[in-house]
Amino acid sequence: MKHEVTNGTLPVMCRRKELNIGGSSVTVSEFTWSDTFEFLRMLSKHSSEIMDDQGRFSLRIDKITKLICGAQELTEFAIIHSSGLTQEAIRKLSFADGLELLDAALEINLNAEILGRAKKVGGRFTAAIGVKLGASKATASPTPPQPSTSSSVKDTASTT
Repeated sequence: MKHEVTNGTLPVMCRRKELNIGGSSVTVSEFTWSDTFEFLRMLSKHSSEIMDDQGRFSLRIDKITKLICGAQELTEFAIIHSSGLTQEAIRKLSFADGLELLDAALEINLNAEILGRAKKVGGRFTAAIGVKLGASKATASPTPPQPSTSSSVKDTASTT
């Protein structure tokens, strides 16, 4: 669901979702530009829980559970910055309500449209600098020894 908001100069498209949490209406919205980068910095610390060995996004329930349980700071950031609730307020929520808010925050901020845009920008960076994303995980294979080409070997071979 999209609503147009103006910031005084340019229209901004905000994605929002209304939830009933504990009998109160809570609006979950798209992160700001700045909050998105902070969230991504925090998320990168936990990338092993959401990336496979090939550097691809992998949603396995065992890894998502570890991410949610092991990254309270990350989940609280997502909920606080998408809902406007305080840390004190979210710490008083039931686990189910917290998960509902987190699910809505991720649905809005990590949806296919946004991830597609991020991949498009990543592709442009890749094309511009000529580096394949995920290449840092590749291991270099040793170069096999090359046969000697010294002149003494060639001379000996040619005289026999």
